[in-house]
Amino acid sequence: QVAWLKPLNPDPLLALGSSLTMQHLVTVVFCVACSLTQRATASNQVSQNPVTNVVQLLTDLKAKIESDAKSEALVYNKYACWCEKTTARKAASIKEAESSIRTLTIRMLRAKGRIATLLSEIGELSQEIKDNEKAQ
Repeated sequence: QVAWLKPLNPDPLLALGSSLTMQHLVTVVFCVACSLTQRATASNQVSQNPVTNVVQLLTDLKAKIESDAKSEALVYNKYACWCEKTTARKAASIKEAESSIRTLTIRMLRAKGRIATLLSEIGELSQEIKDNEKAQ
């Protein structure tokens, strides 16, 4: 396997922990809580506690991130597999073409030699024909 084509880590929590700092997470939670509080106050329909809504949103967000990470890992792994197969196929084609080039070069050199020989023979035979015609 090619080193730069290693499969992604399918664990979305590792990706989440490495990409979001705690400060960003707290800010997001605070903004969501404020938004939910405003929405509940504005509509005068408080069906759940705002904190419960935030927890539900975070749970949904976590599930979506995990789902996205799995689907992206599958797409990446398919792409990596395609790259490996294509690279192997292209390498085999290159080797085959190089071998063909060597074979055809040898055939061309032989043909050039044969042409030179035949031209020489044609010249000699033409001279013999001229000599024979003069003799007659």
